[in-house]
Amino acid sequence: MGWGCGYRNIQMLCSHLVGSVPKTTSAQHASKLISNLGNAPSLESIQLGIENAWSNGFDRAGASQLGHKLRNTSKWIGATEVVSLLRYHGVRARIVDFDSSTCSHSEFFKWVCEYFSHTQAPTTRSTHSTPYQRFCCGRPPLYLQHQGHSRTIVGVIREWHNDEERDPVLLVFDPAIAGPSLTKALDSQRGWQRLVKRESRTFWQQQFQLVSVEHTHLHVTCTSQSHHHPVERRSRGDADLSKVIESEKIRPKPS
Repeated sequence: MGWGCGYRNIQMLCSHLVGSVPKTTSAQHASKLISNLGNAPSLESIQLGIENAWSNGFDRAGASQLGHKLRNTSKWIGATEVVSLLRYHGVRARIVDFDSSTCSHSEFFKWVCEYFSHTQAPTTRSTHSTPYQRFCCGRPPLYLQHQGHSRTIVGVIREWHNDEERDPVLLVFDPAIAGPSLTKALDSQRGWQRLVKRESRTFWQQQFQLVSVEHTHLHVTCTSQSHHHPVERRSRGDADLSKVIESEKIRPKPS
């Protein structure tokens, strides 16, 4: 997949956002995202959108590093470019950092699971014949960035058997997997698990960045995430729309 993985993940995220725009959302906010990006924006339109964000003062440091130009290039993009693009289009987004030097991998995995699981009612009750308890989540996907690659986390499966919880499993769309292969597996309900289900042991990288969109509404205010593992905020006020891109850190829960 090479340098294009970030663009593929933006396409998946935008597809979710456009499809989840509520009818009550003001046309001003909804039309800007839809008309400028569309349901599945092209690589060129994403590059232009990021350049427009830069021209309007978003992430000046990142723009300088990339020479203020993306169109007709194969430059890699990451979490800061994703957030710049979303905020420029009125979408409240933030970056959450994970570093294994200060936080265990299990804390990272728990944070992601709680993001998708919070307030969600299980679709299946645990019984001897049906031991799985699955959570369907309406929250936006998480853009996951790590060294050399990015993926999209779309949900979590939490399983119980005989009242004992098994290790949760994340549902991950990986741009490195060919689209037709994934579509065929999902349509046939055969082999899709090995393509999208990821256990905690597969997240071995030392650093991750997550791009989180605050709710499906495009114009909501930033709300407290107190149910998550503690997050260290580096900025105040309306941070989720700020032109200065700053990250937050996942920290272990106090014992």
